[in-house]
Amino acid sequence: MNATIMTTAKLAAIKAIKRDLQAQGLKPVHIERHIIVSVADTYLREHPELLEEAAEIVRKVPQLRTLAERAGANAGETSDERDHANDSKPNTAPFAQCGLQTKRVSDRGKSLAIDPDRA
Repeated sequence: MNATIMTTAKLAAIKAIKRDLQAQGLKPVHIERHIIVSVADTYLREHPELLEEAAEIVRKVPQLRTLAERAGANAGETSDERDHANDSKPNTAPFAQCGLQTKRVSDRGKSLAIDPDRA
């Protein structure tokens, strides 16, 4: 199963669980995230139609479709190769499009997006 579809389905399951909690008068923000995710995992197993709905969403949304296609193209790589493919230079383009700059914040070479107005 494609990771993009699984992620979309899991997000739908999490939303359903949060709606159920709210219907019971509970506030999801007062419940630990790992509990909601665990219940959502069970919900997703019990409602396989969410996977079909997620697949349809991925087909309809161009950005998600692109992610799914990339995931399919990278399926032959090991996870270690994918994790370290861009270690030499972080991709800062998404941050720049939002008007954010990146700044090196650790000796491990990781970058963090920062707002130049707040820096």
